[in-house]
Amino acid sequence: MNRHPLAARAVSLKLGDKVILDNVDFEVHAGEVLSLIGPNGAGKSSLLAVLAGDRRPDTGSVEIFGRTLDDLSMKERARQRSVLEQSPLVGFAYRVNEVVRMGRTPWHGTDETLRDDEIVSESMAQVEVEHLRLRDALTLSGGESSRMSIARVLAQRTPIVLLDEPAAALDVRHQESVMRLARELASQGSSVVVVSHDLDSAVHWSDRVALMDQGRIRAVGRADEVLSGEILTEVYQTPIEMFQHPATGLMIVRPIR
Repeated sequence: MNRHPLAARAVSLKLGDKVILDNVDFEVHAGEVLSLIGPNGAGKSSLLAVLAGDRRPDTGSVEIFGRTLDDLSMKERARQRSVLEQSPLVGFAYRVNEVVRMGRTPWHGTDETLRDDEIVSESMAQVEVEHLRLRDALTLSGGESSRMSIARVLAQRTPIVLLDEPAAALDVRHQESVMRLARELASQGSSVVVVSHDLDSAVHWSDRVALMDQGRIRAVGRADEVLSGEILTEVYQTPIEMFQHPATGLMIVRPIR
């Protein structure tokens, strides 16, 4: 039996009378970057929280390698999936390397801890915060803090990586670097789910996209197969065009101004 690393099975969620997720059913493959796209309020972050086990759906279930989240202890979950929240907060004056080392917590008591120092340093280097290792985390800029949080996620070393707008606070160079990192993780076999508001970046860096609209998956698949200017214009309620760049052949997505 083929067990997908991560799957949502008929997941629904309400807040009061408002439907947040409506019978969401999809799977994430091994070795892929899947981007969740859609307008504000479409349910992207809520779905990511349900996939992570941070929110319990009203109906349906989430499976990790064929086992429901309810069957997994918190430690087992933490060894299978790592999560970058949309606005990660550090409430105390930890040093940057101490925050990144928190990603190693699920592996305490195992032989994996023998590599903690190596993995923490490597993770900081991947997002260019190693020179900040001894800085008070509360003194970082927004972009530096975001990169520190991404390093913590990388240090956790899980087969499933869930990222909620990882590039939102970053400059263009680091936005590209983070998405390139997501691609590298996928090439090493990880399943990476990214919530993104940058349509062009999502189309370029992802193996597949899932377009969400009012709590439902409107389309899921390769961007060039399931997306078009027409469907994006309808869902986002603003004119959007999608075309192939004549020189590079890359797909371009942008608003019509």
